[in-house]
Amino acid sequence: AVVSTQSTGIATESLVFLASQFDLWKGYLDNQIPEDKLSFLNNFYSQTLPLARELRETVYNGVAAKAMSYNEIQGVMATVKWDTKELMDQPNGYVNKMVGEMEGRAWMQLDFQQFIVQIERFITI
Repeated sequence: AVVSTQSTGIATESLVFLASQFDLWKGYLDNQIPEDKLSFLNNFYSQTLPLARELRETVYNGVAAKAMSYNEIQGVMATVKWDTKELMDQPNGYVNKMVGEMEGRAWMQLDFQQFIVQIERFITI
């Protein structure tokens, strides 16, 4: 699942990056494409590229949903004594479970950011 999540993140960020590059090329492409084909280019810029950017949120929402073990967290939450007379100084088990999973996601994001930094050294546009 980790490789799949990493691949999904890389693919998504690549698509968003390409969309931003097409934005930079629009003026050039407008001058290079024959006038009778410009409607296709305009449709691409008005319909396809905005969707590419919106895809990021949708993809990452799906990844986040798969990253959390909702059934397991719900099971741990069911064992909590919800007595409001006492405040605990330690978080409940479900909090620890959620924090642990989020820390794992944070490490993966940090790895991905480090990958981007390293790859940018080799790529010049």
